Amino acid sequence: MPFIFSFVFLAIFSAFTLIPANAASAYSGDKPYIVLIPGAGASGGKIYVKHLARLLRVTGHGEYFAEYEKILDEMNLPYLLCPKTEDRDERRLTVRAAECVQQILGLIIGKRVRRNIIIIGHSMGGNIARMVAVNPLIERSIHSVLTIASPHQGTVLADFVFENMPEGVDNAVYAAIMNFIGFVPDKKRYLQELVTDRRQGRPDLYVAQDIFKNPKVKFYSLSNSTAHTLTAPLELTRSILSTEIAKRGLDGSEYGIKNDGIVPEYSMIFGKYLGHIEADHWETLCIGILSSTKGCHQTKSILIPTLQQLVADMNLSN
Repeated sequence: MPFIFSFVFLAIFSAFTLIPANAASAYSGDKPYIVLIPGAGASGGKIYVKHLARLLRVTGHGEYFAEYEKILDEMNLPYLLCPKTEDRDERRLTVRAAECVQQILGLIIGKRVRRNIIIIGHSMGGNIARMVAVNPLIERSIHSVLTIASPHQGTVLADFVFENMPEGVDNAVYAAIMNFIGFVPDKKRYLQELVTDRRQGRPDLYVAQDIFKNPKVKFYSLSNSTAHTLTAPLELTRSILSTEIAKRGLDGSEYGIKNDGIVPEYSMIFGKYLGHIEADHWETLCIGILSSTKGCHQTKSILIPTLQQLVADMNLSN
């Protein structure tokens, strides 16, 4: 597919032009290493929401993976976050994935390569993780991919936004919110890559359904949904998602119209299924005040034992 070739070219180019000088300093080459990939609403590892970014930083909600990094520190596991470029949450998934590939190349250059890298992707970071895991430049170093609340089959929220924004949407409140936070197609270039209606996309673009499963890499997924979200914007999008899933005839699975305010639950299943969490989209990230929620605790109750088991398996195989 055309996007595969352009993605590989981007990764090769960036590998020789953008490798951080200190990228290899924390990577020994023979021990488990974690790569964290954030989803939408992130810019260089920081939470970025138009008009709200400064407020989020001031209130302790500025770092996308702050709670996950704390977990990894407690487990004494080295890690990096990618992509590192602050892009105002506007770049396509393929471009972000190419940067992640070059960061991993920066780690493994000059070292004996083993399958000892675990990628954790939250939200569309899981889609980026899948792209990274099949890239021929670094796939030999990837042990496993763990995704949380990821739209592996896209999300009809992207279809809805793509079809109705910036004009023509019936729900004036929704339109006002989406414009306020900048969640519109001309700003969020990845939206077209996450549509479920294939007629809306171009054949040269990545779409979530097109990435194959690398047989040499172990894939795991966590799903989540809730009947009521904790924030008004998510409650609005949860309602819209429920309606759109049913309207488009995508509610035929055991998950029906269940969603977490951003992603339909049926779309989150990929590889070995680790289980369901009763939580909205942001609870699974455990960001800021959400770190005390039941959804966050449920996420960690599955995430931490899974990581421990993967590390143990990796150490045995090495």
